[in-house]
Amino acid sequence: MKKEATIVVKNTLYMFLRMFFVMFLTLFSTRLLLKTLGFEGYGIYDLIFGVVILFNILSGSMATTLQRFYNVSHGDSKKQSNIYSVSLQIFLLISLLVLGLGFSLAGGIVGQLNIPIYHSDDAVTFFKLCVVNLVFMVFRLPFIALLISNEKMSVYASISIFDAVLKFLGVLVLSYISISQSNLVVYGYILSAVTLVVTLVYVLMCYMQLNMPKLQKRVEKKYYKEILSFSGWTLFGSSAALFSQQGLSITLNKFFGVLVNAANAVAQQIYTAVYQFVSSFQTAYSPYLMKTYAQEDFDKLKKLIVFFSKFSIFLYLLVAVPLFTFSDQILQLWLGRVPEHAVLFTRLTLVVILFEVLSAPLWLTVQASGNIRRYQMVISCILTLNLPIAYMSFMVWKQPMLAFIAKTLTAILAYIYRVHNVHSLKCLNLLEYFKQLILRICLLLIVMTPIVWVYMSYNSLSIIDIILNILFIMFLLSIVAFPVLLNRNEHKIIFTFVSKVLRKV
Repeated sequence: MKKEATIVVKNTLYMFLRMFFVMFLTLFSTRLLLKTLGFEGYGIYDLIFGVVILFNILSGSMATTLQRFYNVSHGDSKKQSNIYSVSLQIFLLISLLVLGLGFSLAGGIVGQLNIPIYHSDDAVTFFKLCVVNLVFMVFRLPFIALLISNEKMSVYASISIFDAVLKFLGVLVLSYISISQSNLVVYGYILSAVTLVVTLVYVLMCYMQLNMPKLQKRVEKKYYKEILSFSGWTLFGSSAALFSQQGLSITLNKFFGVLVNAANAVAQQIYTAVYQFVSSFQTAYSPYLMKTYAQEDFDKLKKLIVFFSKFSIFLYLLVAVPLFTFSDQILQLWLGRVPEHAVLFTRLTLVVILFEVLSAPLWLTVQASGNIRRYQMVISCILTLNLPIAYMSFMVWKQPMLAFIAKTLTAILAYIYRVHNVHSLKCLNLLEYFKQLILRICLLLIVMTPIVWVYMSYNSLSIIDIILNILFIMFLLSIVAFPVLLNRNEHKIIFTFVSKVLRKV
């Protein structure tokens, strides 16, 4: 396990480098974009782009499927060639399907949204441009799956940084140019151009860096059946998750209008930034989790699930605790003008992420097992419960925050079911999981709560004060987490890795 931990940490460093660049540029781009488009324009951007991303469930589920099949068939070149050939055929079909559905349904979908009449034409054009953008995103996914399954994290990180830089430059140009077309439409053209360039770079780098699988003219039918069956159920679960997320945005729009959508968009940007921070680690360890399951080393797998869960939670808390504490001040510095409800939405979103971070090693294990039919059906039902709960709550109390409370409740239920499901696969010892992970996390949160409460009472702080206080909280959290969160064996792994790094230095 020490060897695996060392390699995972190395890959994680590449992913963190990617994440810091991408997160910084994304957050700064959001400030510029909010200023350029205005609250209404930014709310429309979030609403329409979110609706278009619903189509991305087709490609996202397939990418997860491909990564799983590549990891399980590691070392078998013939099998990987068959998987690669099937994936390109399927993704070409998905691209055509997305393009056809997106363009034919654009006017109808936008017409159902609560958008001011003077923005309706721009909204339809932007929707179509987002569909083109999505087609390029779909086509690149088989190549991303190849890079990650082959653990080429440095290449993946470099291309992601390149992508973020181009998008940032696009927003920068948008904020300074003045043309007759709507800024929203121009931004749609910019997004599509950037996505095309980055997709071509992914394809080129795969052929330069990897021993690419060969395209097969004839592929056995069983590969189509296995991949389509697995991806179909993954698609079902992904559909529920995204329907749940975007459904809340549409429900908020129906009851409260685009200004509340702007606050929701800010919270979603925070969600993306924080989850990207944690998923940098998750992307690094996911190949090992899947390969360990394929080797049927379940004792080792139980330890890996707990070990990776602890580090995921630590990384999450390292960002979430300061952000929760100083949400008001950070949003003021970031956005200048903060939409109403944005601070509350941000804090409630951070609570939801906690349970999603805990869930990641669990659902990755389920994916590795291949037994996902019943799992996806139950999880999908749980995740979509937040929509009727939120809708009925809005009918009675008219409070937008209730959407996030409903989302938190369903996230807790989904996490509990995932624990049960992985336990039924004989991949989790419930008593050890509770003692080694849940109790330790609760103890860490109990220790940190009074500190957070004290700092939240401070209203007027300078930028220097905020930075120093954030650094202090992060330092204190690290000091407390080391003895509270980790056991003796995990201490040894950390000390071994640090000593190796110091010797090289």
